[in-house]
Amino acid sequence: MTIAKGDIRTGFRACASVPALALMLAATAAHAQEAQAPQDAPAAPPVEANSEDSATAIVVTGTRIQANGYTQPTPVTTVSGDQLTLSSPGSLSQSLAPLPALRLSSNPQGGQVSSGNQGAISQLNLRGLGVNRTLVLLDGHRLTPANTGSAPDINMLPQMLIQRVDVVTGGASAAYGSDAVSGVVNFILNRNFRGFRVEGSAGVSSRGDGASQRLGAAFGVHLLDNRLHIIGSAEYYNRGAVYPSPQRGWTTGHYLPLTNPAVNANNPASPDNPTFIIAPDATVASGTPGGLITSGPLANTQFINGQPVPFVGGNLRTAGFMQGGDGVWSGNIAALSLPLRRNVEFLQASFDVTDHVELFVSGSHGYQDAPSLTQITSQNFTIFAGNPFIPAGLNVGGLASFPLSKFNLDVGGSQIDDTGTNWEFTAGARGDFMAGSHRWRWDVTYQNGRSTYQRRLLNNINQVNVYNAADSVTVTPQNVGSSGFAIGSIVCRTSLTNPTNGCVPINPFIPLSQNSPEALDYIFFEAWFKQAIRQQSVQANISGDLAQGWAGPISVAFGAEYRRINTTVTSDPLSQTLPADYIAQTAAGIRGLPSSANSPNRGLGAFGNFQPLDGGYNVKEVFAELNLPLLDHSAIGSAELNGAYRYTDYSTSGGVSSWKVGLVWDPVNELRLRATRSRDIRAPNIVELLSPSRQQGTTITDPFLGNAAFATARFDQGNPNLTPERADTWTAGIVFRPRGSSGFSASIDAYDIKIHDAIVLLVAQDVVNNCFNGLQDYCSLITRANNSPTGVITGINTTYFNGQEIHQRGIDFEASYRTSLSAISSGLNGNLTLRGLLNYVDKYSLSQGPGVPAIDKAGEVGAPASGSSGIYGIPHWSGTISATYANRGFTAYLQGRYVGGGNYDNTFNTGRYNAPGQPITYINDNHISGRFYTDLTLRHDFSGSLSGLQIFGTVENLFDVDPPIDPSRASTLPTQTNGYLYDTIGRRFTMGARINF
Repeated sequence: MTIAKGDIRTGFRACASVPALALMLAATAAHAQEAQAPQDAPAAPPVEANSEDSATAIVVTGTRIQANGYTQPTPVTTVSGDQLTLSSPGSLSQSLAPLPALRLSSNPQGGQVSSGNQGAISQLNLRGLGVNRTLVLLDGHRLTPANTGSAPDINMLPQMLIQRVDVVTGGASAAYGSDAVSGVVNFILNRNFRGFRVEGSAGVSSRGDGASQRLGAAFGVHLLDNRLHIIGSAEYYNRGAVYPSPQRGWTTGHYLPLTNPAVNANNPASPDNPTFIIAPDATVASGTPGGLITSGPLANTQFINGQPVPFVGGNLRTAGFMQGGDGVWSGNIAALSLPLRRNVEFLQASFDVTDHVELFVSGSHGYQDAPSLTQITSQNFTIFAGNPFIPAGLNVGGLASFPLSKFNLDVGGSQIDDTGTNWEFTAGARGDFMAGSHRWRWDVTYQNGRSTYQRRLLNNINQVNVYNAADSVTVTPQNVGSSGFAIGSIVCRTSLTNPTNGCVPINPFIPLSQNSPEALDYIFFEAWFKQAIRQQSVQANISGDLAQGWAGPISVAFGAEYRRINTTVTSDPLSQTLPADYIAQTAAGIRGLPSSANSPNRGLGAFGNFQPLDGGYNVKEVFAELNLPLLDHSAIGSAELNGAYRYTDYSTSGGVSSWKVGLVWDPVNELRLRATRSRDIRAPNIVELLSPSRQQGTTITDPFLGNAAFATARFDQGNPNLTPERADTWTAGIVFRPRGSSGFSASIDAYDIKIHDAIVLLVAQDVVNNCFNGLQDYCSLITRANNSPTGVITGINTTYFNGQEIHQRGIDFEASYRTSLSAISSGLNGNLTLRGLLNYVDKYSLSQGPGVPAIDKAGEVGAPASGSSGIYGIPHWSGTISATYANRGFTAYLQGRYVGGGNYDNTFNTGRYNAPGQPITYINDNHISGRFYTDLTLRHDFSGSLSGLQIFGTVENLFDVDPPIDPSRASTLPTQTNGYLYDTIGRRFTMGARINF
């Protein structure tokens, strides 16, 4: 659907109403090409990535056509390699993060990692539509996926050899194939790099943590009369962790959105009696490290040093959390920034066989590791009469049993160690030939890549063993039987009938970590998985001018590609074991085992339970593209029509078509109008298709139980019946380049993306909400304690399905200006380059299900911004402005990053998205404010005897702006802000040097 004029006018009115307008008025910068410009005059091509004045063929991301003077209709934003290093001297993901179109890119900057996500990986996410809908290329070629999805890890790219990055912010499946639903990010190598460069830098935050070191070297040589060109690089990067501390005062408030216990059927939720209250001093009410009796005649008894003492409850107390009291806070172990270590090596050689044929080969290797944490474990024990560890001071009376809840803060979160490697090999040939008076260009490429990823969950808890160990007895003449145990000894009750089961009893009334080493060895185990992905592809392309048309050369491109991906996952034996089988062998007759620990799904761990996987698929594609000039400097200007078609055949789901039609019209030299309409596709990946059921930890709020928050288990699994997604995309824009102001250009592009049959994983909270809304199919996916409708949720089955409609609409603004200051005043020296990028998201709607309105997530910035959708913040406004001053070897770069505020949750305080009859959910404060961050880089290039030496210093978040209080939903590792959007580290410094020989 096109964006109506009214929609665009609304966007402009909104622009005038927010501080973000300043970004446009200040707006700024050129797409500076790194190459051969003097250091006091950085190059500044216009906003578009291609130049009509080019005398030679150019490569434009977003099209397969290589032709002189061709201007494509799809918007492209270009960032030079020099700009990347000025913006952030650390990693590529950090350098690209300020681009407003790149939202929610997954990277190791966040602290908490679930047992299913992979924390060492950095992936790009255009428009916030998902990393699997963003196609990432290196020199126009696909890379091997880093995990069982489809997106590669950009940490594995040779950062020192990146010449520029092209970001296509429109559907490009017809040109590049599957996954280019939200666009393409193409990293372009500097294949003509010459010389030798060494660089090193070190950084640290103003609090003295998060120290980083980066070392690298790159070279380029021309041999054999410039016919052989070799480039290579080797890079190392290391970064320390950052944790909450009093030095970051915003982390000490301990805020959480707590469920208001005053809301009930007789006192329904209202603005004055909200469902949730964002409150400070939040603590865990469901358990303590030493154990807490939560119900029955002994309720509110906790155990400290193994002895019973009263448990003081706090305000707003529900089953999961409360404000104050004797509860514990676990957020201090949730890292604000994960540690990361990586090294990447790259080598490429090309050889000119003739003036028209070139052979090339390249190879790369990368390795990285990143330790992290996942959720803290807890147990709900049943302590039976006669347990020898019951403290003497606890009067149990005639109770046969009583509940004891433990929250294992003493153990900490389950420790994760992630390591990943990547190997890429590419070989091929390219060249050109003449057909009549027209030059044609061709290339053939073979790619073979392998990514491996290993995760070790170092202190996972064996759910059967821990409950088995908690049910202990004293050996007596009456129960010893033939077990052989000494009278008076303490053993697990099941060991009386199975003395070789290995069970070691634990004292459940002390913190778990204080039990004997033998008991801990029995309870804990190391869960792991090893994943290997192999991708092989062959592609061939040819392009050139087919004929001379009435308004210019008619250009075409054709091509074909074959790609095969195989994935293998292996895992530890306990993660593959059925609980029922394990119980029969080692714990027959076990008492007090909750249903969540004896589920029909494989795996004994509290987290992880990784399952083996072995599968693959192949893809066969053919495409054609046409560029037809319509007008050439006529009375109404110049115009070109572009069209592309691709047919893709998936071995898993069959054939599907994608296409694009675009128009560029220059009514006058100063003005360009452009528009595209495309059909884009994404096929399901291996995980979505074939992954077996696997347990994950999650936290949900249960509307059936007064929105109480609980930690529970979800069971994810694939769906072999999935079909490809289809997306319909419109873009329409204006490019303005005023005559007499050659250094200024600006563009405005509106976009509208509708994704049909989107592949999504049922989210646990969505399942509960939809069941509450009366959708009975979802209720069957929920398991409750004792199968009671009022029982606590013990498990939720989730799967992938083609069931969601996604609709995003917005506007991109871009402007740049470059001038010599002497043109302003003869007394001024140097050059000034300004650039501004601004994005406004008007709509981001997600369908919920039959009879329920779609939720519009635009303007929602809560952490996580949608507890049910998996989207972590889509502010209406975000943008970046920058100013670069260069003079006689000195460069100053000033960058401002704006992240808009919005609602904590768009579904709160309104009935707009509710099913008929569903009550409104209220919260006491639904507003999160935006933030503006400032970065400064200074560098100096020496001359004379020190020529080739450059020193630089960068201060990120110059004014040490704290993030807004934007707490996560109820979680055992709570965070105080949305780390996907806002800076959690504060001011940080980096200093370094580069030497060019």
